[in-house]
Amino acid sequence: MDGVRIVIECKKTANVDWIIKNIFKYTDMQSNVSMRHVALQDGKPKVNLTLLELLEAFIEHAIEVIQNRCQYDYNKLDERFHIVEAITKALETKNITIELVSNATSLNESVESLKERYAFDDKQAKAVANLRLYTLNEESIQKYNEEYEELNAKMNFLSNILHNEMELIKYTRSEIQQVAKQFEKDERKTAIVDYVDENIDQRDFIKNEDVVVAITHNNMIKAVKANEYSAQNRGGKGVNANTREDDFVTQLYSMQTHDDLIFATNTGRFLLLPAYKIPVVSKNALGKYINNYIPLQEGEKIVNVLSYTDKEDLMVLFVTKQGRAKITSTKDLPTRARAYRAIKLRDEDELVECSIVKDLNQDLAFITEQGMLIHLKASSVNMQSRNSGGVNTVKLNDNDIVVSSLHVKEDGQIAIVTKNGIGKVCNIEDFRITNRNAKGSRCYKVNEKSGTIVGGAPIEDENTIYIITVNGKIIKLRAEDIPLKKRTGQGVKMIRFDDDDYVNAITVGPKEEEEEANE
Repeated sequence: MDGVRIVIECKKTANVDWIIKNIFKYTDMQSNVSMRHVALQDGKPKVNLTLLELLEAFIEHAIEVIQNRCQYDYNKLDERFHIVEAITKALETKNITIELVSNATSLNESVESLKERYAFDDKQAKAVANLRLYTLNEESIQKYNEEYEELNAKMNFLSNILHNEMELIKYTRSEIQQVAKQFEKDERKTAIVDYVDENIDQRDFIKNEDVVVAITHNNMIKAVKANEYSAQNRGGKGVNANTREDDFVTQLYSMQTHDDLIFATNTGRFLLLPAYKIPVVSKNALGKYINNYIPLQEGEKIVNVLSYTDKEDLMVLFVTKQGRAKITSTKDLPTRARAYRAIKLRDEDELVECSIVKDLNQDLAFITEQGMLIHLKASSVNMQSRNSGGVNTVKLNDNDIVVSSLHVKEDGQIAIVTKNGIGKVCNIEDFRITNRNAKGSRCYKVNEKSGTIVGGAPIEDENTIYIITVNGKIIKLRAEDIPLKKRTGQGVKMIRFDDDDYVNAITVGPKEEEEEANE
């Protein structure tokens, strides 16, 4: 038997990553081994040392060991040098030495004679008196002289190390290097296994490419390569984005796999997710539930996804359906990949949209469901903290709500689409700039034929426009194919669909190269 295989079946809405992390945390499937770093410093144990403190303690210990060893070697050499020095001095006048020793009646008498003649101490005199006759030849004398010179050189070397701190450090370094060389040819005895450091940015190993991220009504998400959607002429039938029978696409965003995604929910929470963690699949794939990537609460829905690649100080614009708005610096927002509340909402209010603001001189356009447009500068919106709820920015009529907030150019254009698939393009300069908490100007005469306003998007000729219906149908239009109309013009039919279908969302993306139009 090869072992036990355990299978855990999860609900389709379960957060698999969260389950795996908890299995690792509360079982022995993954174990952590703690290491307690302890070192003796000044003869006393010191615990919980950092790596730098451990290295410093090791180096100090190595220097101390080398210093003690050098001192010990120096003392041993000094003892021998003391004796050899006396022998070489005695052998310089060996005839006198022989006469003093031979005329003595005892060892003690010869020792005293040598001490008196050469000013030796007891150890030196005894060493000379105990010399044997065969050591008095020229060869032995030469060996003693060589030993004298060798001992003197070694003692000078050790003395330089002991009395010069820099020389002691250099000698310690060379000793450690010699020890390392003894093991440089040894093979590793342990195996190196793949390990992913959480501090390493995994996007460095992912190819950066354009993708379209689709989110459905039932909170399913998938990423599709942008080139899988071919551009069509106005009035085309669109391309089906495959969904489950009771589901439909609600949002569609163009971005790159190296971007970070900020999921803004209708309850005012922010959830951070790197785009590369969403698997890239074909446009006919169903995708996976968002709960596999981010922790959504019951009844919580994604209303916007922001993408960014730089870490500069940016500003985030928040707009609610009741017309309240604020701007918050990204420095006031947490950077960890976790959920947090980004705006305080009133009862029955919801976050409609949020977007990055890079310049307070930026023109903004707020569009309402009943066809009003408020054109104002970003500087008109109050800068507030993360815990604030914004201020009244759009003065709404009864039964009206905000459906879109757009970043526009002073001479730019916006596309507007209604529930029944009728749309148009307007010049933003047709709408005068107002202060906050104004009603604005009418951008569309809403009627039964057109249906209420679904949303709008700022466009340029190089943009591609995506229109999504509740039955999951997506049509991709070139921006230049949509007619330019006056501020109150009715527009034209943008997409055909069945009687039980209607437009649910609009978004824009970059124009593709070498795209072909399908009639």
